[in-house]
Order: sequence, then structure tokens, then C-alpha cells
Amino acid sequence: MTAFSQHSALKESVRKGLPVLGLFIKIPAIQVIESLAMAGLDFVVLDAEHAAFGSSELDRCILAGRSVGLPVLVRIRESTSAAILQALDMGAAGVVMPHVTSAGQAETMVAATRYEGGTRGFSGMHRAAGYGAIAADEFKAASDTSTLVIAQIEDAAGVENIAEISAVDGIDALLIGPADLAVSLGADKPGDPAVQQAIDTVLATAREIGMRSGIFLPDTGKTPAYRNKGASFFIIATDQNLLVNAAGEIAAEFKSLNGNINGG
Repeated sequence: MTAFSQHSALKESVRKGLPVLGLFIKIPAIQVIESLAMAGLDFVVLDAEHAAFGSSELDRCILAGRSVGLPVLVRIRESTSAAILQALDMGAAGVVMPHVTSAGQAETMVAATRYEGGTRGFSGMHRAAGYGAIAADEFKAASDTSTLVIAQIEDAAGVENIAEISAVDGIDALLIGPADLAVSLGADKPGDPAVQQAIDTVLATAREIGMRSGIFLPDTGKTPAYRNKGASFFIIATDQNLLVNAAGEIAAEFKSLNGNINGG
């Protein structure tokens, strides 16, 4: 299966509302991507917004994903055309746009992912275009139809404008970010009732309009409940979470069986 067909298959699953599972990647190492390709995930998201992903790290990790057939999305550092162009030219399956708060912002960002009717600058000499081996018209059409565009809703303004954002053509799904949403709403934690009410508003509006939606969660426990509310696009935890939690479980088990180093 070619990269374009893999990307198209993921986009089709998202658009149909099939449950898909991804993981945020915070560690900029190709071995992490290679290893996770064995885990049965539908995609991973390189977190260029919050983790140490420069151009070189993005380039290598996207290449690693393509080499093992694991679709790689990029949560861009900032919602600019340049950041979107870079990720897509490197061969990303799509982009996650953080802090989308208005329909106008969403429209501008969607346009940056598109050639036909959009504003994406063209070059055929990069990974996504096969370094010139793919005919320009063929590449542009394949890229436009297979690129996944996710708008992250994590601000009070985004919730307030959710109907207009959901109606923007070219957005494939909304992704709710509970942690930033809590900060924006002045709540102490994502579990605060005000945050849950905002989440429910986004999910209900998206469902009514016919927009697909999803959410970041620390584990899979609440996924059935959110599925019942219309969510289908899930990002569960991060590579760092999994590493720390797994190591912590091993350490706790070892100490329970052998005592601590002080003989306790």
C-alpha cells in the first residue's frame, strides 16, 4: 500500500466515524515510531507544539512512519501556512491545528493544506511528491484528497464558535483538548463540571452538524462513554506517559517482591 493510499484509508475511516486510535509522540526518536508500528495503532501524532521537534526531527520521524506503514500526523507548532507546508511536504498524513477558535482561522488553515482552491505553495522536489518522480498534477490531486485536517478545540472561544467551525469545509474532525480547555475556562482540572459541559457542547454540536469529533484522554477507560456521545477519533496518552507508567509498575512490583535498597 502506498503512502497516499494509507493516508486516504485513515481519512476515510475518520470521515465515516469509525473508531480510530492514535498516540501523541513527545520523544523525537525514529526508534519510537518504528516500535509503535508493531502496536496496532491507527496513527501517531508528532507533537511539534509542546515537544522538542525541530525540522530535522520532524523529517526523520515522518520518514520512519512512512517506512513502517504507520500514518504520521503533526500537531503543528503554530497555525501558520509555513508550518503546515513543511509538515505536508515532508510526507505527513495530515495536521492537527492547535487552538482553533474561529471559522475564519479554520478556513485559512484548511486552505494552507490544499492546492486546488487553496493556498499551499507547490514544489515537487520533496518526499511527499517522490522527489519529482510523481507527475505534478497526480501529486497535487492525491495530496488534496488524502490529507487529514484536524482542528483542535481547546479554548472557550472555540467552544463558543463551535457551530461555525464545524461547518467549515475541509475540516475532517474536531479534537477536544480537555487540559487546555480547563485552563481557558478557569477550571482546576479537566474533570471540572464546566469543562465537561463544554466538551458535551462540542460533541453534541458536531454530531448535529455531521462533523466527526474526538478527544485526548489519558487512558481508554472513558472511550465507550465518549463513543456514545459521538466521538470516534481518539488520542490516548503519550509515549512519555506509557514509558513512565510502565517503568513505575515494574519498579513498584520489584520493590514489593524484594524490598527497597535499604532493606525495607
